[in-house]
Amino acid sequence: VVLDNTALNRIATERLKKATPTLAELNQLVSTIMSGSTSTLRYPGYMNNDLISLISSLIPTPRL
Repeated sequence: VVLDNTALNRIATERLKKATPTLAELNQLVSTIMSGSTSTLRYPGYMNNDLISLISSLIPTPRL
């Protein structure tokens, strides 16, 4: 997984209102994002049972 440090810093300063985010705060942000985005792979359910279907649901498509 590749993450953009500049984008993480921008999210932390703009959304989380952190003046100078520490590495611990950025790591917490990354772990929260990764945990939330892979929860459907870790817990059984009827949606997004594999990585391909998880990724395909993130691709924007026009509404019909």
